[in-house]
Amino acid sequence: RIDLRRSPGPDGMTAIGANLRTAFLVLALGLVTAQASGQQDAAVGLVRLKLDELAEAHGDLDLADKIRTGRLKMDSEASHAFRLDPAKSYLVLAACEDLCSHLDLVAGNARTGAIVEDDDQDKRDEPALEIAAGEVSSLSIRVEMSGCEKASPCVYALGLYERP
Repeated sequence: RIDLRRSPGPDGMTAIGANLRTAFLVLALGLVTAQASGQQDAAVGLVRLKLDELAEAHGDLDLADKIRTGRLKMDSEASHAFRLDPAKSYLVLAACEDLCSHLDLVAGNARTGAIVEDDDQDKRDEPALEIAAGEVSSLSIRVEMSGCEKASPCVYALGLYERP
């Protein structure tokens, strides 16, 4: 009878050693994945904080919907849909991480197309859009990443705020 726990395989490693090596590799891969996920979560948290500070700087605003976050590579875009009360005015704010140098917003809907887009060249990474009362009841905000200075996608946050 052969005891596999003590008999070396073709690579000179015992079955116990091979199992320990596999367990270590799985654990190491899990730690690397968790660390990358933690870094992504931290980036999202920092961008949300930046968005909160922007909203506070604009004065008395109430968050009208949940904050939307995402990751975009250079020259890519994402759309987010919102329901609006046509009797209210809104401000759409966005922020992106430090390695993001240019983020654009375009607001529109299926009925009228583009309503407004940001054109403030001084706030290229913190765009803002004003949505006047009575314009629409549904809104799609297109976020365009025009400047991301890293190979992986840049993180952004988008918030819809009611004006008092």
